Amino acid sequence: MSSNDLRLRDQGGPKQQEVSQPSIISSNLRINGNLESIGEVRIDGTIFGDIHAPNIVIGETGSVSGNIDTDTIDVHGFVAGDIVGRIVELKATAHVIGDTTHEVITIEKGACMDGNFQTMGQDK
Repeated sequence: MSSNDLRLRDQGGPKQQEVSQPSIISSNLRINGNLESIGEVRIDGTIFGDIHAPNIVIGETGSVSGNIDTDTIDVHGFVAGDIVGRIVELKATAHVIGDTTHEVITIEKGACMDGNFQTMGQDK
């Protein structure tokens, strides 16, 4: 394989099937701006901005100030913003301030939610 072959393979960008490891926002990282991913995202740090990803885990030290659009989300930490997700799980340590739109929701004992719940497809 020549160096030209390697360069051409790298120019295509990430493919869905190539993304196997989650992208991790560690506890010592703070992001100001929106985040978009085609794979799983784990947030243990702080994000000031909206998030769009198919699978999101917000760890106990994670904090998001912005809206979240996802397929599945596990919240262990803090969210100040609206969540739209097919499957939403609020763990015992979760604290959410905002509205949640979902198909399926699970709320563990101890989770704190200050907002409204709405099932997807349901009119307000």
